[in-house]
Amino acid sequence: MFSTFNGLFGSFLGFVIPLIIIGFIAPGIGTMGRGAGKLLTGPSQRSSKGNSAKRIKT
Repeated sequence: MFSTFNGLFGSFLGFVIPLIIIGFIAPGIGTMGRGAGKLLTGPSQRSSKGNSAKRIKT
């Protein structure tokens, strides 16, 4: 009886633990992806606006 419970519980943990890990990691990867897009497009837009403003003043 005890060995059966051990086997079932071990199989259950072997199935659930990877799901828990994926559940914590996947949202973090999604959040990093949104931040990376802002970082890539942010400075290029700022620099082009800054150059056009300088050209108008001159």
